[in-house]
Amino acid sequence: MTAVGDPPRPAPDTRPAPGARPALGEFLRATTTPAKLRLLLVGLVVLCLVWGAVAAWVVSQRTAGANDVVSTSETLSLDGQQIYRALSDADATAASAFLSSGLEPINGTARYRADIARAAAHLESATAAAGHSPAARDLATLSAGLPVYTGEVQTARADNRLGLPLGAAYLREASKLMRGTLLPAARSVSAQADAQLAAASGKATGLPLLVLLLVAGVLLGYALIRAQRWLFQRTHRRLNPGLAVASVAAVISVLWLAVAFFVARSDLLQARDHGSTPVAALAQADIAALQARADESLTLIDAAGDDSFQADYLMIQHRLGPGPETLLTNAASAAQGSPGGGSALAATTAATAW
Repeated sequence: MTAVGDPPRPAPDTRPAPGARPALGEFLRATTTPAKLRLLLVGLVVLCLVWGAVAAWVVSQRTAGANDVVSTSETLSLDGQQIYRALSDADATAASAFLSSGLEPINGTARYRADIARAAAHLESATAAAGHSPAARDLATLSAGLPVYTGEVQTARADNRLGLPLGAAYLREASKLMRGTLLPAARSVSAQADAQLAAASGKATGLPLLVLLLVAGVLLGYALIRAQRWLFQRTHRRLNPGLAVASVAAVISVLWLAVAFFVARSDLLQARDHGSTPVAALAQADIAALQARADESLTLIDAAGDDSFQADYLMIQHRLGPGPETLLTNAASAAQGSPGGGSALAATTAATAW
């Protein structure tokens, strides 16, 4: 308020001081052309940073998946298969040795020891690679049960050398431990490793991440084109060097990433189709043949009238093949064109004769 007769006071000056920065609200409203240009610049920079972050994240996910396939999942899957095969062959070899009625064949003893040593080596490697994965419990079961199995086999062999029929009973107990505990644990390790391998392979070769990257690149390119059109309408300048360089760089980066991803995906799929898949099929057929061989020997050794081994042999014989959807047929089909293809085809013929 002013007193009567006092001169009126000037209204307060609300204009910003010279050199002062505009408030955030005024900056976002962008009522003048310079303000719109600043807002456009900030928006394009943010979009480019988002595109770079998305591209870096997608590349890191693909790289992590590929590294997991090579260094962890595939190694653990191979160790699980080798443990299963070595234990199956050891069981079959130990059972076959009892058919010699006295002194065991030297090559059979050496093969049994080599199988146990190979299983122990792969067990150690798998335990180191598994860490705290779900397979760790099954690997612990194998580590605890393998010495018990070898001890029972040693007792059975000692009794067999002395001509004691108790040796066959110890051998049946050892085979029961192998088939009821050790082989299921090894099968579980292999199955979990295969599932982990499939997940890692899907992460490294899946298309959703690539589609996300391409969508982000298209959005960035659309924003750059719209920005150049807006500048042309305001300034009648046909080409903006900065935006032109940014557009070319965006196109090159999208094409380079797309080509790199498709080439890497093709290589990984080829490695799976011509590597891990045939190996898994051949390993399953090999393990089934070893189980049938052990059943054959245990049926001949057993004197208690137990026909469970014979029943198991017939079941494995039906599953092994050859025939449609059997292990040998699937293995021969999967190994076609690979170094193991000829051996797989020969096995399908030999199985029938056996």
